Amino acid sequence: MNFSFRRIAAPVMRHVFILKNPFEFLSAVYWILLDVTLFGFLSQAANQGPASFLTPHVLLICIVLWFSVARGAIGSSIPLYRDLTDFNFISTIATPITTLEWMIAQLIIGTIQAAIGVSTGFIGIKLLFGYNPLAIGWIVVPATLSLLLFGWIIGMITLSILVWAGKKAQPYIFMFPWL
Repeated sequence: MNFSFRRIAAPVMRHVFILKNPFEFLSAVYWILLDVTLFGFLSQAANQGPASFLTPHVLLICIVLWFSVARGAIGSSIPLYRDLTDFNFISTIATPITTLEWMIAQLIIGTIQAAIGVSTGFIGIKLLFGYNPLAIGWIVVPATLSLLLFGWIIGMITLSILVWAGKKAQPYIFMFPWL
């Protein structure tokens, strides 16, 4: 069977259409803004004490970059869980999509979730606290990509547990990225 980008695009588009739901999009944006706000004010309060190397600017960027791991892992695992709960997994298996194409589609979905989270976090840092997230330098880009790769690895482990255990493994989707 030939490799097909159209077969990869089908599950990606299904979950992009789900992301158009305002409640789903709010879920993708809410947690990062909550953490940026919480840790932003916490780091500014901690900055009032003795000088430290962990400035509020660096702490906020680290928190946002961690979301590329968490959202990369959760975003690549949630589509399978949705397929299991919507009883759509049988339809996916019945299509001519190969395992590699299906896994690539899951990684693309995780990347979209991570991109939404990181861009929301960077915008939140700039608007709420006036810090420029790219002031550290372009090291942010390879750091984000390596953290996203780590999130994909966690996502693939979670996906394999979901395929093996089914819907009862749902807590692992949210637990593994934070271990």
